[in-house]
Order: sequence, then C-alpha cells, then structure tokens
Amino acid sequence: MVRNSPKREGLEFIQEMSNTYRYTLTSKQQDLVTLKEEMEFLDAYTYLLKKRFGDNLVFDIQIPGDAGEMKIPPMAVQTLVENGIQHNIITKETPLKFKIYVENEMVCVENNLYKKENSEGFGSGLKNLANRFELIAGKSIDIEQNDSHFRVKLPLI
Repeated sequence: MVRNSPKREGLEFIQEMSNTYRYTLTSKQQDLVTLKEEMEFLDAYTYLLKKRFGDNLVFDIQIPGDAGEMKIPPMAVQTLVENGIQHNIITKETPLKFKIYVENEMVCVENNLYKKENSEGFGSGLKNLANRFELIAGKSIDIEQNDSHFRVKLPLI
C-alpha cells in the first residue's frame, strides 16, 4: 500500500500504524485508561481497517465529551471491533456496521450480523475481556445477541 499510494496517503498510513503500535505497547503497563485515550486509539485502528475494507466497514461513534474521563481497560473496545470482523462476512452487499455509544455509564459496541460459516471461534476474546473487568473492577460485561445484532456493554469505571 505504501508503495502504490500517493505519498501523503502512505505517510498517513504509517503514522496511524505507529499510533496503534505505540498505544499497544504503552497501555499494557496500565490496568485502566481514560475512555478518551481508548477512543483516540480506536480512531487510529479504524483508519487502518478502513484502508483494508473500504466502505464495506462502517463506524458510527457517538461518545459524549463528559464520558471521556471515565476509565476502561485498554484495548477493550478494539477487542470487540476485532471480534466483529473475525466472525462476520464483510462485502459490498453485506457491509459490517458498528455503532459505539455510551448508555447508563456503559460503553456499548454493537454490530449487525452476517455470520461467517464455521466461525464459532473459541470465545476466548470475550471470556478474557469479561475476566479483565471482573478482576480490575469487580464488574460484569453484558453480552446480547439476536438474529440481526450483536452488542456488548462494557461498564465505565
């Protein structure tokens, strides 16, 4: 991509990749980060994803400013986005749409479902996330699924 894109786009891609890598390294040293920090990381991460999937991946992120100082384990929201990508078909005909918002002091990450065949996975990502919340904050995450949507609610700390 860097070789075949205009110089500006290649530099933007490298910068966003650098931002995601830096956050990954520095956040591992912390149990909690602010929601604002997590969402800044998610912006860099979604930039990279959109370069890969284009318009087939849609994000509607609505986080109010007053929630930005609340805390969350690092890479919690990213884990849910990655989970959605891993388990769903993403095409022009079936775009994957994420909605990320705050409701009742919880960050909600929801996506539509176009499940891949044989994409059961091991469920380890969600289990690890649930365990992290339980250990760090003594709180549970809420997982909801119906025929058309998958939603996880993460408590803000």
